[in-house]
Amino acid sequence: MRKKPVWEPFPSGHAYEGARKWLRNLHKLYSKIPISDKELFVAINNRLILAEQIMDREDKFFGRLLNRFLFEKVGIVEITGNQLKRLLELAGQQPVELIDITRDYEMEYGELAVLLEAAYLKVS
Repeated sequence: MRKKPVWEPFPSGHAYEGARKWLRNLHKLYSKIPISDKELFVAINNRLILAEQIMDREDKFFGRLLNRFLFEKVGIVEITGNQLKRLLELAGQQPVELIDITRDYEMEYGELAVLLEAAYLKVS
């Protein structure tokens, strides 16, 4: 009689699919949490600082290599739909399309910096 193996792989990746679904739902819940103006400015400013570091790394060979390994997009900043919608409201601009707050959006570094500055000037 043959013994069963001690460890068996998950059948057809159900654990992976379950974890992915759970994380997606967690991301949707997180994106609906209201944030204050100060928290919004700090979060977007931190993302702009990270984007600057990515752009600075792009000048050197090993920096470009690291950016490729980390799948970093040079000059592109990812922000949540909730942050984008809130930033546009504070800047007094209308979005060109409907913004889904549960999605992530990519913006160019320069556009986001100008939008952040406009929102900050309107609030202060």
